[in-house]
Amino acid sequence: MAEHDLVALWEAHCRYEFETRDVDATMATMVADPYVNHIPTMTGGVGHDQLRRFYKYHFIGANPADMALSPISRTVGTDRIVDEMVLSYTHTTEIDWMLPGIPPTGRKVEIPLVAIIHFRDGKLAHEHIYWDQASVLVQIGKLDPPYAFVRAESSFNKAEYLKCHFACREQARLQHDEPLAAGQGAEGMCRSVRARPRGARALADSVRGDPGSLASHDRAEREPLSGIGR
Repeated sequence: MAEHDLVALWEAHCRYEFETRDVDATMATMVADPYVNHIPTMTGGVGHDQLRRFYKYHFIGANPADMALSPISRTVGTDRIVDEMVLSYTHTTEIDWMLPGIPPTGRKVEIPLVAIIHFRDGKLAHEHIYWDQASVLVQIGKLDPPYAFVRAESSFNKAEYLKCHFACREQARLQHDEPLAAGQGAEGMCRSVRARPRGARALADSVRGDPGSLASHDRAEREPLSGIGR
């Protein structure tokens, strides 16, 4: 497939998802056995029927009215596209695929997002979507800014603490080439207080409410991808 055909198909797919919000048109851009995996939350769908149900009830039919994508950069290969974007919305509905189980907070969210899209036989075969979940939780008030202490078990079974700075909406603004405030610099990096927890199981002590808001590494290793509408 020619490069411009990949781009045209992907842009049509996104238009059906976020502008016309047409489930059938979205599915028509995909192969008969597609899958979508939102990596931070492990939501999506495998196979035509499961993915269509996911799109209808948990994605296209449930996203906030003002949800939008702003393109930043694009890399096009022979059978895949990598898109760097900024996703923005007001948290006015329960967003199952990004914030499952969290009631609407009415807060504004802007988050850098990366999509890796694979094509087969002239249609979309699968999508892997990445974003910084901690920054989303900070922006909706479920994780204390600007620092969060994360308890971890080190390789020596000794409880240690990591102190992380979450840049939040500044991440999205930086992607748009807006200047950062003086003095931020390396403060946007995760810094260790004492620990070097290799293979640690992190527990987010500062998450308000149910700690299940953040998926554990153990769960990610145990459970296969499955659509939440299954």
